[in-house]
Amino acid sequence: MGNIRVGLKIIPSANTEANIVIMDYVQNTAEDNKNKNVDKSYHSFSNTRNYFPEITLEKDYVPFGDPDPYCFFLSWSEVGKSTQFGKYQPFDGLTRCSLLNKGHILWKKSDPKEGINIKMWHEEVHNLNDCQNDCDSECEHLYLGIYAFDKCFSYSVVESICFKVEETSGSNDIQNHEWKVIKGCYRNGEYTKMAKAIPGAEYDFSNVPIEVRAYADPFAGDTQEEDLEARDPSRKSGGLSFLKFIAWLVFIVFLIALIAWGVIMASDYFSDSMRTEEKKNLVKSKALNRETE
Repeated sequence: MGNIRVGLKIIPSANTEANIVIMDYVQNTAEDNKNKNVDKSYHSFSNTRNYFPEITLEKDYVPFGDPDPYCFFLSWSEVGKSTQFGKYQPFDGLTRCSLLNKGHILWKKSDPKEGINIKMWHEEVHNLNDCQNDCDSECEHLYLGIYAFDKCFSYSVVESICFKVEETSGSNDIQNHEWKVIKGCYRNGEYTKMAKAIPGAEYDFSNVPIEVRAYADPFAGDTQEEDLEARDPSRKSGGLSFLKFIAWLVFIVFLIALIAWGVIMASDYFSDSMRTEEKKNLVKSKALNRETE
């Protein structure tokens, strides 16, 4: 991704009202290049102070409800034109910003209308039965939540945000290239990594890491199997991976061998027992014959 620069605009926000933020480019180290880890470089931005509302997880403030989503607009430009904001073009794969449907008052006419919709926290509501006078501690113990209005409210907050992008044009001319947001870097293609919120803590989302990584980046989240499942959902119910199959095969062979060994040992034991009994009967028979003589 070293041949482009990525622009970010978070809407609605006064911080980027005039123009976009050019994300920092974190390039490969010499060791990366030596090992041909060409997709390890990425674009990063983390100074997110005043972009999002603050939440304080105390009884006087909950419930917050689920927040309106912010719209993350991603654009790109070739390196030589990265200082010219008018040269940036949007990534493919963006969808309509959700707040546009609500006619959000902070939306500017010049703001983009497409992006990736992301919520900065998630609220869960739990009903407690028969908690009596210990509802506060039961709510915190069971759900790490806060008890208010006869319900238990727990929260998850965004810890980091990451987008996977891919170059979709095969042309050698960078002016004819196209880039597309494929999915998020986290499990099941999620754009956000969430963390359980702690009662009593204040979250201002002032340093949320935001990254744009190449689709083939080995540090971009998904395992190869998860990636294949994302492309072909039938793999989730379509059987075992090759390594799992081998492991199960070895286990079954070992189990069969163990059973066979047990059968052989049992057979030898009963055979030895029968021979011992026959010898005893023979000795008794000879002794009886001597007495009768």
